[in-house]
Amino acid sequence: MRTILLIVLWLAILLVDGLVMPALFHIRESFLVFVFLCALVVVYGEQSWLIWRGLLLAVATELFLGLSIGTVVIGFLAAAWTRHALTRFINLKPLLEEASWLSPLHCAVGLGLLAMCVIAAAGAQAIFYAANPLPILFQFAISPAFIFQAVTAIAVCLFILTRFKPTMHDW
Repeated sequence: MRTILLIVLWLAILLVDGLVMPALFHIRESFLVFVFLCALVVVYGEQSWLIWRGLLLAVATELFLGLSIGTVVIGFLAAAWTRHALTRFINLKPLLEEASWLSPLHCAVGLGLLAMCVIAAAGAQAIFYAANPLPILFQFAISPAFIFQAVTAIAVCLFILTRFKPTMHDW
């Protein structure tokens, strides 16, 4: 049942990201999918089943939204690797597991992973497709609306994912 809720949440994010965001804010890039994938990494950690399911969701997102192949996947892998490095060298694992759903640590780690995810996706665009992502990255970095949207989206995703946290055998 929880897996179905997780897939329904992902489909709702795809719908909002593919239809609502471009129509309202003229943002073609899949920002909410990055938020969702980063929230998955924050909540579940670096478990092997999460990496495989996250890769499947990232590839499906690229295919459904018509994004450049590799941008969401590389962003997700960068977020997962960053989380692994954080828990390996700083040992945030006990703090993240015992904290509440909207602790400052959860939000800070989520925003850091989101930043790594967006930077890695922009780097993939620049390397693989000869695109210039710097104006978009600069616009995102200084925009208060973008920062508010990122904090709100991370908080909502963390709240939902911690309330309906499936275990490995639920997949």
